[in-house]
Amino acid sequence: MSPQTHRQDLLARIASSTVGGVFLIAAVGKALHPDRFADLLARVAPIDSALFAQVLGIVVAAAEAALGVALMLAGWKSRRLLAFGVSALLAFTAFLGWLWARHGAVSCGCFSLFDSMTGGSSGPAWGLVRNGSLIWLLCIARNRTARRQPSADSGPASSDQSSAPSAVRAFSLVEILVAVSLIAVLVAIALPALRSVRARGKAADSLSNLRQAMVALGAYSADFKDSWPYFQTPGSFSGPIYVRGVRVSWSYFAAGRTLWPNLIWPAYIDSQELFLGFDVSLLRDRNVLDGWDPDTIRSRYLLSNVAFALPDWWVGDDPPANPDLFAATRTTHVQCPARKGILVDSAFGWNPTTPTKVVLACRADSSAGEFPFTTEDPTTIVPRWRFGVIEESILSTRNGWRGIDYGM
Repeated sequence: MSPQTHRQDLLARIASSTVGGVFLIAAVGKALHPDRFADLLARVAPIDSALFAQVLGIVVAAAEAALGVALMLAGWKSRRLLAFGVSALLAFTAFLGWLWARHGAVSCGCFSLFDSMTGGSSGPAWGLVRNGSLIWLLCIARNRTARRQPSADSGPASSDQSSAPSAVRAFSLVEILVAVSLIAVLVAIALPALRSVRARGKAADSLSNLRQAMVALGAYSADFKDSWPYFQTPGSFSGPIYVRGVRVSWSYFAAGRTLWPNLIWPAYIDSQELFLGFDVSLLRDRNVLDGWDPDTIRSRYLLSNVAFALPDWWVGDDPPANPDLFAATRTTHVQCPARKGILVDSAFGWNPTTPTKVVLACRADSSAGEFPFTTEDPTTIVPRWRFGVIEESILSTRNGWRGIDYGM
């Protein structure tokens, strides 16, 4: 082997080993911070299962580690492996660029060399520069590997053409930029569509849950003299509130709109999960920490505040002083069932797929859908924020159950 060939091999080996080492560090970063990487995957892709996101992160980390080892051991002598490394880096670079443009600074324990080693955040700009440098190193290694020539003392190159590998042109800077641009365009086209599909699927599930919850509410009301769920102290805004045998320190309206399913489950509906936006085990841990019954349900589906005060309390801008109006209400108080909302999904305050903000809600006639979102509209919403009422569509309707909600 000639000195020139030896230098080419050494440079290719150093370049490929350096890139392989960085791949290994990135894989270790994912292994050390699997929750951060899983959260990132769940945010940018239609992944609803945290376990699946973590498994996917492990698979990506294992593949990255395998590629790093391969580059360190054999990258300097395999143009195909070097090309695969360049392709992987182009994909990571396009993804990181999209994240930066869409979500701002990202931190997942894998896209930055320093993030991987320390768990810190050195910013996406560093990640882009790093990836560009790694692509440059791989192109150098591929170029040196492709251009080995027989030494001069081996005779004329024409006398033994089979001993020299065929020359393969390395990637040019223009080709790399074109490839990155194409990948970025494809990612920009595909991911918003995936996010839209994911949002529509979640909205459909929410509307189904709203209808089921409304059916359970109707069954409860039929068995309790047409009344809506009520566990506060009648005639006393500051009276004690007991939920599942435990006194809670929440305010009058906050407790009613969020904890109402505890009077419905399990007698009228089987699943606690229907009311939740997370795993039921997390709910039990939080309840135990707060000193509540472990099975206390904190619902994502809010029952309208007007269920916990008689319609006369919601008439004027200044509420009446009569404490007797703090009492259980009845379904017969609803005068326009097709235009009065009952339940609102607090996890879908607005729909990101449309320019107009909407709420997912269920009417008194058990129909559910997407409706315009309004706040502080004096024609449909009565000001009651001093009492802990959320002044939004459906939750603070002027005239209470006798009123109508905007857009319904």
